[in-house]
Amino acid sequence: MRNFRGFDDNGQGIYADKGSSMFYLGDPNPNQLLGLTSELNYKKWALNINMNGAFGHQV
Repeated sequence: MRNFRGFDDNGQGIYADKGSSMFYLGDPNPNQLLGLTSELNYKKWALNINMNGAFGHQV
């Protein structure tokens, strides 16, 4: 990620070192993982629900 400094008078982005330097913002690994699975059956019908989430990381 480049170090963004703001916008100039023409609306162009200003970057430190003219955008040539890259730096890391934070840890890409999540601090918390969340998962929930549910299944509902009725006669010949079946409904499966699966939800996943990841929280606390900076990408």
